[in-house]
Amino acid sequence: MRHVLKRFLELPNVFSSIQDYLEKLGQNPGKLSNVVQGTLLDAFEYGPSDICNRIPVLHCKVSALQDCSRNLSASEYLCLARYLCLMVGDLIPEGNQVWKLHLILREIVEILTSPVIDCNIKLYIQTLVEEHHKLYINCFGHLKPKHHFLIHHPALLEGIGPVVHLSTLASERNHRRGKKYARVSNSRVNTAKPVAVKFQLMLSKRLSRPDNFGVRVETFKVQNVRLHLLPNYLAIAESVPLNADEVVCTCKKVEVSGTMYCLKMVIVISIGDLMPSFGRITNIFIVNDDVYLVVKKFETVGFVNHYFSYEIRETEVFVCLRQQDMISHVPLWAREVNGFEVVCLKHGL
Repeated sequence: MRHVLKRFLELPNVFSSIQDYLEKLGQNPGKLSNVVQGTLLDAFEYGPSDICNRIPVLHCKVSALQDCSRNLSASEYLCLARYLCLMVGDLIPEGNQVWKLHLILREIVEILTSPVIDCNIKLYIQTLVEEHHKLYINCFGHLKPKHHFLIHHPALLEGIGPVVHLSTLASERNHRRGKKYARVSNSRVNTAKPVAVKFQLMLSKRLSRPDNFGVRVETFKVQNVRLHLLPNYLAIAESVPLNADEVVCTCKKVEVSGTMYCLKMVIVISIGDLMPSFGRITNIFIVNDDVYLVVKKFETVGFVNHYFSYEIRETEVFVCLRQQDMISHVPLWAREVNGFEVVCLKHGL
């Protein structure tokens, strides 16, 4: 997965386009390093759920990103693939062919990482792959052997469904954990044995837990309050059948089966005929082991293709959702680009 994303991002061509654009504006070509340093590290908001996958400081150099020489993890490359449009989109002129090539790849990644796909997606992704290959030939002359793998993805989606369920990312997460165990181990004779024992103990503990196969809820900064004292109580009363004087547990952050939700995160409320509807979390409370999220709705203005994101506007409408009933359980983060707020999806809906 890491090697596929590493080459398919077209980073050398994207940064070459930025370099040409800065030179046309009369900027110093050496400014590109400062721009990349600012957009990828200092200015960009990764959000609470993606901050652990941000690009390390030592790897965030133009020369390293252009020749893909830095050995980033698969999760870091996937994070870069999702948010590169927001990071450097301001530095790419409209109509740039290389940027159009990257946007096609970005859409393919969104489809391939989606846990649910439409039955008729095969024809659409075939069209995307054909469009990508034609545009690549027009821009650079010849296809590379790696592009051959893209041809097989439509058949894979039709035969086995969402390929994200076959991803090696889940298994590769254990590599980092195993390396940490090996560093702190006192054994230098057979390092693999204590690491294997550690994994076995962790698995035994997980299997012996009474709530192992159920929904695991972990709360942070908990406070008990009466239901009618919560902000936006009217929106809550429509969704939760409780008395106004009943005491509920509120928190600023909750983790449900490994997925963290905190205040100011953005979630998908519904999916319309054309565009999804989003909302920002303003309150979290728990009733009978069920997690409820009070969100402030956004108005979805439209899809901005240049940034591959949805432009949103805040409204004064509040709704209350139960976490189990959500359309997508993946939390998002709203960011400001050129004076307007946008939300970038992590996978297709």
